Amino acid sequence: NETAQKYNFIVAYPNGSGRIRKILTWNSGKCCGYAKEHSIDDVTFARELIDFMIKKYGVDPTKVCATGISNGAMMAYRLAAELPDRIAAIAAVAGTLDIDAAVVKKPMPILHFHGTDDQYAPFEGGCGAKSLKENNHASVKTTIETWIRANQAEAEPKVEELPDKTNDGTSVVRYTYKTKQDPQRIVLYKIIGGGHSWPGRPRFERLLGRATEEISANEIMWMFFTAH
Repeated sequence: NETAQKYNFIVAYPNGSGRIRKILTWNSGKCCGYAKEHSIDDVTFARELIDFMIKKYGVDPTKVCATGISNGAMMAYRLAAELPDRIAAIAAVAGTLDIDAAVVKKPMPILHFHGTDDQYAPFEGGCGAKSLKENNHASVKTTIETWIRANQAEAEPKVEELPDKTNDGTSVVRYTYKTKQDPQRIVLYKIIGGGHSWPGRPRFERLLGRATEEISANEIMWMFFTAH
């Protein structure tokens, strides 16, 4: 909300589905819970939500972006693959591609944040110590490579170690993949020592792991979205 007020954009917080209001999920492909088990059509839901926002609030249909954390990040990736005509760019936090890579056919600007100590959606993929038992997550590497192909981006990124400003036990490395037309088509922020958390917003760290304060995902997302 603070970032939306600061930069004057509209932010919508849609709910997933489930039996318990505090445990709602998205059908992001292979994950998760109630939404996956009941084959909830969350792609159509997202399309209808976008149409509603355009009609109700005069949203520019060419400037709709999606973001989320964990299962929400996986859902953002699904929207990037299946609603490329309605989404201008996405940003994923602590969640990887959860659908078959063959579905990803059209280009999309991608921003991704992921901690190396994430025990729910491991950076290297697979099942983490705190993953749901049935979930075998794609790695960050596989996810980024899928979108490199779709965007026809250069395979070798520009790699930058960001300055350590807070001494919070984390450090950040930025990987930027460019195309001929776009110098920052895909950007990955690898958070060394980071957990299953939103950069710049420490919350439930005992449960989720460390949240870096070296960067603000909100600020970086807004800059990335406006650039695209």
